[in-house]
Amino acid sequence: MRVFRLCRSTYPPYDGGGARRAGGRWNSKGIRVLYMSENRSLAVLEVLVHLSGVLPDKYFLGWADIPDNVPVERIIDDELPAAWSTLIPAEQVATRRIGDAWVERQQSAVLVFLTPFAHATDCLVSPTLPCTFTLTDPFAAYSTGLCSPSIFATTAKSIREM
Repeated sequence: MRVFRLCRSTYPPYDGGGARRAGGRWNSKGIRVLYMSENRSLAVLEVLVHLSGVLPDKYFLGWADIPDNVPVERIIDDELPAAWSTLIPAEQVATRRIGDAWVERQQSAVLVFLTPFAHATDCLVSPTLPCTFTLTDPFAAYSTGLCSPSIFATTAKSIREM
């Protein structure tokens, strides 16, 4: 399974630090997870919905190839709590509890769920997942000098050692 994320170039892309610092729809502050999407377009949309009229210029598009033998949990529509799709952080308590419980159980490396912005799926990925991550600059052709294009691959293990 290949999953994608658009992430700021000023932070390590696959350590879960941003989610740990800010929290999110599916995790509380202090909990490290990676938010990823089933395709590039959705990864971009997930970032754009939180911006105010400014296209990102210091972001990189990354992806992870998750091996078929990695355990994956899926939240089906019927299991989603009421108002799960709200954009109001104070009303995202139920989804945060689900994500936090998933991290605590450590029974799978990926948690797949619907996204509120399209009929598609996003997922949480454990930052300790042993898979290959690739990072590339999606705006290299349009770079204004604010992005320094780079392409590299590394493993989650080596990221943890940084």
